[in-house]
Amino acid sequence: MMANKVAVLIYVSLLLVFTTIDAAVLHVAPGDSIQAAVNLAEEGDMVLVQSGTYEGEPDSDYGVRVTTNGLRLLGTGQVNLVPASDGSNQVGIFISPPTIPEEDQLCDYYNSVNGRPDGTDDCGGAWLHGATIEGFTVQGFPGNGIQTRWVDGFTISRCKSIDNELNGLYATISKNGVVNNCFSSGSFGTALWASHCMNVELSNNELMHAPTGLEITVSNQIWIHHNFVHDNTVGIGLYHPRASGNPPMEEMADWIVEKNKVYNNNYQNTAGEGSFEALVPSGLGIFLFGVSGHVVSQNDIQGNNIAGVALVGYCTGIAIPGQNDRTCDVAGIPEEDPSVKNNEIIKNRFKGNGLELPEGFPLPNGADVLFLYTDPIESGEGTCFEKNRAPSGDVTFLAFADIATSCA
Repeated sequence: MMANKVAVLIYVSLLLVFTTIDAAVLHVAPGDSIQAAVNLAEEGDMVLVQSGTYEGEPDSDYGVRVTTNGLRLLGTGQVNLVPASDGSNQVGIFISPPTIPEEDQLCDYYNSVNGRPDGTDDCGGAWLHGATIEGFTVQGFPGNGIQTRWVDGFTISRCKSIDNELNGLYATISKNGVVNNCFSSGSFGTALWASHCMNVELSNNELMHAPTGLEITVSNQIWIHHNFVHDNTVGIGLYHPRASGNPPMEEMADWIVEKNKVYNNNYQNTAGEGSFEALVPSGLGIFLFGVSGHVVSQNDIQGNNIAGVALVGYCTGIAIPGQNDRTCDVAGIPEEDPSVKNNEIIKNRFKGNGLELPEGFPLPNGADVLFLYTDPIESGEGTCFEKNRAPSGDVTFLAFADIATSCA
């Protein structure tokens, strides 16, 4: 994974170097249209937006839509983007190629993730190459705050997502990207979500007041570090494809969760009725739900009422809320392995977790670490716990299986 960490930084840096040569700078002042400047920009140009409050583009699904390779959209000072007064906007800032493949072509995404030499892929779309969004506060949109889709090489930095209803910061079907030094709060889905992504770094963000603070689904090579994730229903959620409703990739591995602060994720669940997120109980710090092959290391995990780290097989977890139509008995065992195996939980610091179960929660007690799966349909084989610590010296476990205390 270390090589992949370096690769993300090198890739994005090279894109910035090669797209800034001979680039123009377009200036936007209060009263001007950001979208008009973006439409005028050519590959590698910078759109520099002065401090002020700007409405999104009228008669459009998007407050601002970026479809130009290598565009840098930078806010200076305090730049606020709010929905257009005609009520048409759904997403605040949307970054994508001009033509987006249809939803039913997502199943081919894994085969096309590296693209063809001509920039196209098996799904019939072309990647947008290179995008930077920096210094924007996006607030009050009914959909996502800032979203990428089919983008190769992106940076979202120093941005704020506030009270955007669906998700705050959302990277989807994208690769070789960075989301850092951002703030996200007040969404009914996820504050920061990467789905169908490859080789993405999420770092130094503050994420709060959402059903899931930071979520990963259906992705490869994701590096999550130095984030402050607090006061959500679930702090960091690593979820099975069926939980997210997204089609799987052939391989979904190598998610590194390290050196984050995960505090007090006991926030009321505000997710929409009928969604997976609405079923998740409040009080989980880091939740590995039917996923395998990941690392949770050197995190500071405090004050989460049910568990600091919960590893739960998909079929086991989906049965706990009592949603009969979703259980594996009724809906069937997923084709994608529902196990929680080959995960490494190492060198984490636990304090004050598992001390206050929600009323009616169907477990006898909480713990620093919760480890549950159901044989024979699920496995926890290869999952290990090593060198974790608590102030008392003993990390507390609630496990219906043997615990491997060495990851050697």
